[in-house]
Amino acid sequence: LLSLARQANMNMVRVWGGGLREKRAFYEACDRMGILVWQEFPLACAFLGRFPRSAEYLRLVERESEAIVRDLRAHPSLVLWCGGNEFSPERNKPVVDALRRSAGRLDPDRPFLAASPADGDSHFWKVWHGFHPPSAYRHDDSLFASEFGLQALPERETLERCIPAGELWPPGPSWDYHGAELDKLRRYAQPFVQGSEPDLDDLIEASQRAQAQALQIGIEHYRRAKARGGGGVLVWQLNEPWPAISWAMIDHYRKPKTAYAVVRRLMNPVLVSLEYPLRR
Repeated sequence: LLSLARQANMNMVRVWGGGLREKRAFYEACDRMGILVWQEFPLACAFLGRFPRSAEYLRLVERESEAIVRDLRAHPSLVLWCGGNEFSPERNKPVVDALRRSAGRLDPDRPFLAASPADGDSHFWKVWHGFHPPSAYRHDDSLFASEFGLQALPERETLERCIPAGELWPPGPSWDYHGAELDKLRRYAQPFVQGSEPDLDDLIEASQRAQAQALQIGIEHYRRAKARGGGGVLVWQLNEPWPAISWAMIDHYRKPKTAYAVVRRLMNPVLVSLEYPLRR
């Protein structure tokens, strides 16, 4: 997987706070390949809520974060500690303070970001969750795009391995179970559909083309932001932890979607792109 990332000219991966800490072999491979790691503590998706504030819970947070820092701090690939994914640092200040203490005491030379997004990075989801067209990426003036993307179906072979034959087409309940947001998939794929009655293969191709186009518009915009101090772009998402219908560019069986080849070109050290006036 990391070889595919490196071949696509990516120089950073984000270990998401809603998942597991990676195995030691992952960090060792990043060290060898020169791939930077944005490391999140395992906290995620509180959105408008709060994590517990009891003394017992905060002690648990501090003990776990200390163990993580001790285990990973020797890896030169690790460049950033982040409190986690998509929660309010203000509403969860006791938890953030516990994480900050652990990182500051045991690894004081690495930056600490309270959460993602926070302090300049963005998760831009007006495209996809907000049904905005991909051109809306150009309205995002954040300095680091740490999350954005579009779902696309994997190859038919992958779908046939995880969706029962009787639910493969037309889509059955297993599509929902494997993460498909079918209304959005169809909406964004529609401009690329050939004919009035698309079949499964048509939707696979159209959704992958839609994903590739959206990522191209977004990456080109965020790369142009370098001129005003923009620091980088991380696509949501590189891969998926199980067979799914997701935002991944590489499916669970390591089969790249159309977007992978497009992103590989977009991540070249030098990229020519056009900035044109937006329609109002």
